[in-house]
Amino acid sequence: MVSSARYSQPVPALDVIDEHFVVAPAAEVARALCDERIWADAFPDVTLMCTWDRGAAGRQWSVDGALSGTGEVWLEPWGAGCGAGTPSR
Repeated sequence: MVSSARYSQPVPALDVIDEHFVVAPAAEVARALCDERIWADAFPDVTLMCTWDRGAAGRQWSVDGALSGTGEVWLEPWGAGCGAGTPSR
């Protein structure tokens, strides 16, 4: 449990990590997954603010709204494609 000034009672801390291998260049995957418009369509009650743009290696955001914390697209070239991770905290 985590204490937070935003809530009167402790709230649970949660880390969610989703990892995949994508057969495509990391730069191409970054263009698709780091476009804030796709995240806004999927999660209309969440606001993203980019805190770290790593180009073809991905992007990190602060997340506010119905969910709060951080979100990230992490990309690493590997073999014929790239490893893609989306950790959220």
